[in-house]
Parts: sequence; C-alpha cells; structure tokens
Amino acid sequence: MSNAPLPTGVEPVWRRRLLIFALVIAAIFAGLRFVRVDADLPPGITPSFSLFTDEGIYARNAANFAAGRPWRVPTDYNTGVNYPAFSAPQALVFGLFGANMAVARGLNAVYSIILIALLASLLWRCVSPLAASVMAALALSNYVLFFFSRFAHLDIPMAMWLALALLMIFAADRPVSIARGVGIGVAFALAMLTKTNAFFALPALLWGVWSQSRFASGLDTPTTPKARLKRVIAPIVAMGSACAILLAAYGVFIVVPFLDDYRVVAGSVISDRLRLNPATLAYGVWRMLAGGTRIDLLLYPLGLLVGLVVIVRDARVRPIAVALLLWIVMYAGLMGTQGGARPTRYYLPVAAPVMALVGVGVEFVSRRKANVVVALAVGGVAASFAWNSYKVARDLADARYTFRDAAMSIRDHIRADGVSEPLMLGHIAGNLGLYNGVPSVGSHFGRETERWQAFDLSRFRPTHFVSYGPIAPLQQRLLSEAGYEWELEDRYEIMGSYYRDGGGTCLYRLISPVSDLP
Repeated sequence: MSNAPLPTGVEPVWRRRLLIFALVIAAIFAGLRFVRVDADLPPGITPSFSLFTDEGIYARNAANFAAGRPWRVPTDYNTGVNYPAFSAPQALVFGLFGANMAVARGLNAVYSIILIALLASLLWRCVSPLAASVMAALALSNYVLFFFSRFAHLDIPMAMWLALALLMIFAADRPVSIARGVGIGVAFALAMLTKTNAFFALPALLWGVWSQSRFASGLDTPTTPKARLKRVIAPIVAMGSACAILLAAYGVFIVVPFLDDYRVVAGSVISDRLRLNPATLAYGVWRMLAGGTRIDLLLYPLGLLVGLVVIVRDARVRPIAVALLLWIVMYAGLMGTQGGARPTRYYLPVAAPVMALVGVGVEFVSRRKANVVVALAVGGVAASFAWNSYKVARDLADARYTFRDAAMSIRDHIRADGVSEPLMLGHIAGNLGLYNGVPSVGSHFGRETERWQAFDLSRFRPTHFVSYGPIAPLQQRLLSEAGYEWELEDRYEIMGSYYRDGGGTCLYRLISPVSDLP
C-alpha cells in the first residue's frame, strides 16, 4: 500500500470548490494572527484563574542578550539554559526587530503557521489535498489555538519540530533512510531543547519508522516482520545517534557550566509536579484526555473517533492515523504524571493533530455515499468552524489591553521617580518588562522550596516591586531583612483580575539605604 493520496477519479466540482474555500480561509486566519497581537487573552478562554505570565520569564534571557545586558540573571529563572532552542531564535529576532511583546508573540504566531503547514503537507501527500486544506482551515481558525498560539510560550515551537520529524518519516514511499533518520533525530532533539516534554512523541515517531518499513525497494510488497526489522534498525540508530550527539553537546556546553540555573527551572517544572502513583496517574490520564474538549467541544471527540474508525476501516491511511493518535494519547499520558487536567494552554500540542484527524475524516466520508451519518459529520464540522470563526472575529474586534496599559503606566511611574537604573522585582515583572522595556528579576522571589535554590535578593538593587495583590508575608520578611522599605504607588486591574490572590496587581516603590530614588 502506498502513502499516495486516495484515488479520486474525476474530482467533483464541490470538492474543488471546498478545497479552494478552505485554502482561502486558512490564508485569512494565518494573516489575522498578527492583528492586535499584543492584546490580552480573551476573557474566559481559560478556567485556570491565573494570569499567564510565562512569556516574560521565557523571554528574559533573549531580551537581555538582544539589549546588550548580561543574558543570565544569577539565582533567577534562566530558561535559556533549559530551553535553548526556544531562546536562541528569540534572541536573534529580538536583535533584528527589538525585544518587545509584539515581536515575541509574532514569532510564536509564525511557529504556529509552520506547525499547521507541516501537518497539512503530511495530509496533502499521504491522504488528499482536500484533507490537508480542511485541516489547515480548521486549525488556523480554532478559537483556543488561534489566541494561545500567539502567546510566546514553548508548546507551539515544540510541536512544530515534532511535526517536521513526522513529515520527514512519511516523506516518501520507501523505508526511512539513514539520512532521513539523522534529520528526524535532529528535529526530535530540537523539540526536546525547546521543551523537555517533547519525548512524549517518541512512540509516534518510532511507529512511523516501523510503518514505512512495509515498503520494499519502493514497491508496495508484503514483507515479513524479520525483514521489516532489518529495515528499521539503521534509521533508528541514525535517529538516536543524531539526537544523542546534540543532547550530549547541550549537556557539556550548557548544562554543566550552568548547572544551578538548570536545576532551578527543572526543579520547578518537573520534579515539583510529578505524580507517579498508579491510581493517580490513571486518573490524571483520563482527566487529560477528557479535558481535551477545551480545544473544541465537538471536533476533539470527533477527531479521536475518526482516528479509531480509520485504523479499522482504511488501511491506506492507517499509519498516519496511528501516528497522530499516539501523539495525542502519549501526551495525555505525560500530562497524567502531573495530575491530569491542566490550564487550557497545556492542550495546545494536541490541537493541530486533532484537526489533522478531522481532516482525514472529511476525506473519508467524502468518498462514501451520502447518508445521515455523513450529513451529520459534515454539518458538525461546518458548524464548529462557523462558531470558532465568529468567536475569533468577536474577540479580535473587542481586544483589550489591560496588561499593556498597566505596563506603560508602570514605566511612567518609574520615570517620574527619577530612577537612573530601574529594575523591577516580581513574578509578573518579566511580562511587564516585555511591554515597557524595564529590566526585571525575581521570577520566583518568595517561593522558597527545598528542591532548588532561592532567589538571592542581595545580588540586585531592585527599585520597584510588582506583586499580585498586597506583598505576601514571606516577601515582606525577605525585603525587610535586605533593608528595604516600600510604599504603594498604584494598583491595576489586569485581565479582570480573575486570578486567585485578588486585590489587583500592585506597584510598590522600593526604598533602601543605597537607593537611587530621591
């Protein structure tokens, strides 16, 4: 069996029109990703009740480097050590266009378009142009994926590298060669250097390599398991070697010299979250799978159902469907080790694969005689597309800028205070700094844990402190021990202040015996 598109015969006019319509829609929503990119998240898009402030934390090292400041902040989060494949391109783009929130988010919007284009290319080659164009239109117009893919975080670029690896596997109707194995290994390593969670995709990649071994010298010829095994050993060794070499070089040249920095981030995002009790893990996996409806209440379960049906009913598309389902299920398994259902953004790595399965489903039913089931499936996809498109248009038109406005006001306060070398302290300070250009430190100030070192306030001379609500008792004690006094300058309601602490976001002027403040 070949990976070539499904046989079409004479293409009905409606298929050609639908393909063109879907491609036009995809192009429109790709362009809309760059409209009002520095706006707040739409209200209610996530039920996590916490502001998303990781953008500033992940971008700080790249922003410092682009601005000519020391890129590393001792004892703080230095995510460039843990995620160099995210920080390095960001530093390059910041150097070209400036270090600000719009540029950071614009880069991630580009990543999201590439991710969707890679998976669409996979469907175009292995299923049909119609499946690819429908998938691209659905993914680019999906409400959750649209807005979260514009935020400067790790999940979208990680998924992009994994999609590239998957495309390289199914790029030809022959066994994966050693050269392709090397390329797959490099892409997989870059995904892991973007976000360590990427290892969840290894079963999907290995399955893809195995499924391609069914080809013998380019001919669709049945082969024995033993013969197929011989065909997969060399590319898997090449893939593993390329990945291992890159990760080993990363360990030697980055992790070892900055081991303390690596432990700070790894301890907070890995060690502190693991839940390995079997019952807890099983429940977490179920919660994660069930919670995927946040992506789309209809298309998420439809995509999973399509994958299962195609595996049973369509041997031609089975390898792709299995790979995409493994991607989704193994990611749910990984998140299950962290307690299962997470904030909405954690579902982003599976959003595009789900839409790819829906695209496969549209192709699958389009080849069947019209009946009630086919009509309901197509009608459901159309209704979901219309609803998502409406919500995207509505919230783009009604964009809010409370985060940006607060950052600009804070910058004005700092200038009015006459500070010669301003430095903001606080977890939220990194995000604000991407908007207003003021340097920041102390992403985990006041969050002591035995797993990793505490932020060392004595190394810095912060001039202002930004906190969720009033300063917490532990933070007050640490500031007092360092000789600081503080006074409230302003209070802001950012994104509706729907996070847990209440009291708005507070700006404090810090006063110390060696302060530059008048």
